[in-house]
Amino acid sequence: MPRKELRYTRAFKKWVREFSAAAAEDDYAELLRPIKHLELECSAKDALVSTVSLVSAVVAYCQMDGRDCEAFLKRQQYRLDSGGENEYCLIFDLTGLTGSYFGRILTDINFTSIDLEDLFNHLWPMSETAGFTDVYITRLDGKRIGKRELKRLYEQVASDMYYGYSEDELSVDVLTTDFPDTALIYAVETE
Repeated sequence: MPRKELRYTRAFKKWVREFSAAAAEDDYAELLRPIKHLELECSAKDALVSTVSLVSAVVAYCQMDGRDCEAFLKRQQYRLDSGGENEYCLIFDLTGLTGSYFGRILTDINFTSIDLEDLFNHLWPMSETAGFTDVYITRLDGKRIGKRELKRLYEQVASDMYYGYSEDELSVDVLTTDFPDTALIYAVETE
């Protein structure tokens, strides 16, 4: 195994240990907080499994694309208010036929290291499904997402998603929600 891949494997395993320990110590309250904020239902175990699977997938795609994974892993703090450059909490709906699965990723304003197009058809073994339809984008500071920010988010998401798909193959939108601090990415294949 190349040295760089081993470094990311070790860094990922360390992150899983630390994140899981923090979640257990907190009785999963901080992990479930953004999910409950959106009035979604998910067990603590399924939220943890989904989050670990999401982070693992992002790290794998970063490695395949030759991008740095360490900065992404450092942003995946257990505490939502851990400071740093995180702007958003992304909640992915990975629900399949076997239950409700919502996982989270913390990210900066540019979604650095997150390739939505790759995640769109990624296989999620815990829910026996592939990809996602909905991703909630929640501001960590609780401020309202305005029209300009919504437009910027749409352009950013569309640019990523239409990198590998044409507009004939995929419909993508970023919508407002009943929660002023949250937008919704809705993506569905059209063919």
